[in-house]
Amino acid sequence: MKDQWRLVSGLGNGSGSAISKAVVRQSRQRWVNVADGSRSGLNGHRDPVYSVAFSPNGEYLVSGSLDKSMHIWSLKENKIVKTYTGNGGIFEVCWNKEGDKIAACFANNTVCVLDFKM
Repeated sequence: MKDQWRLVSGLGNGSGSAISKAVVRQSRQRWVNVADGSRSGLNGHRDPVYSVAFSPNGEYLVSGSLDKSMHIWSLKENKIVKTYTGNGGIFEVCWNKEGDKIAACFANNTVCVLDFKM
């Protein structure tokens, strides 16, 4: 099977139009600004990325990987602003609607909820 990019998350503007999308291929990920077509690489994971999610305000992207780490990226600065390490691969990440908590689901059937403040 060919190593292809796959869409894992998108961010809308409330009127049905996409603003940004996140795509991954193995341990590489990037986000794309749909309005102007610009792309930014987000490198930092050693193993495949299984889940990414945009923060409700669209300023951050969280990613979870089999490398047992969850990175929070500033999309304005295109860099990791926080990293959390767990005890197993991460299969799913999501924000609460206020954007101050992040949940991560691990391969060992545990769920962790983290406070996020910047």
